[in-house]
Amino acid sequence: MVTNNLTFTVFLSLLLLSTPFPSNPKLENLVFFRDTVGLSTPQLTKLIQKKPNSLSISPIQLKATHDYFTLDLKLSSNQFQRLILSFPQIFAYSIPNNLVPTVTYLTQTIGFSAPSLTRSLTRYPQLLSLSVDQTYLPKIQFLEQHLHLNRKGDVLKVMKNFPPIVWLSFDNLLAKIEFFSTPTPHGCGLHNPADLRSFVLAFPQVLGLSTDNLQQTVRFYHESGLGTTTKNGLSGVLSSAPHFLAYSIPRRLNPRKQRMLEHGIEVKYSSTKWITDKDEVFDRYLDQLTADFDFHG
Repeated sequence: MVTNNLTFTVFLSLLLLSTPFPSNPKLENLVFFRDTVGLSTPQLTKLIQKKPNSLSISPIQLKATHDYFTLDLKLSSNQFQRLILSFPQIFAYSIPNNLVPTVTYLTQTIGFSAPSLTRSLTRYPQLLSLSVDQTYLPKIQFLEQHLHLNRKGDVLKVMKNFPPIVWLSFDNLLAKIEFFSTPTPHGCGLHNPADLRSFVLAFPQVLGLSTDNLQQTVRFYHESGLGTTTKNGLSGVLSSAPHFLAYSIPRRLNPRKQRMLEHGIEVKYSSTKWITDKDEVFDRYLDQLTADFDFHG
């Protein structure tokens, strides 16, 4: 058995260069991956080591899957290469029984356009591995009921911006929804269903953050005084800017807070620019705040 990557790559290169070429379905598949799909020898090595039975697929099934994605779904050669390298088990799925029903559901029911579906499938080919009846329908019903995503286009917007929502467990999502609804500083304080809906639509990726990280970030903002000088407090700030919850405390928030404090500037009296600006812009912002403070001080 060949175990070394370099040795395997050399072996594969010699095999593909051998003439006359033996008649063998596995070798036919190798040539198809190389000549039709356009995989390089290192890419072939990666594919085979990740999914060894890729060479055992029926050449007819292999060609049919390739044609379905490149001709019917209009994936480019590079997109199809990315898809099979990250999710080679796609060749095991039946086109009429698995792939077509899922694609039809995503386009006709959820509302994906052809270009947006192509982008999503290239990044998250797992979307095609999920059952419409067992996964998609229950999850969409859950989102409509618990996140109030019941207007036309709501579910599409969430799925386009955060496809992993589909395979997050119900318990995982319920824990976060409870946190979002809990008053600050123990949650985000989103009591109104309309606020929760807007919050998720504005930044669906917030559903992918761990509950522990969410709790720590809200606590950090609360202890820093964020929102204390605004009408709706911290909950108002977070409801209008849910992406604030995605910033790292040790890598971004705390270092910037400490720099501000060193200059005698408190977070609660500052614009939220200190959270979102790029480093060079933050530096200029801090210099300006310091100058203003010195002028008025």
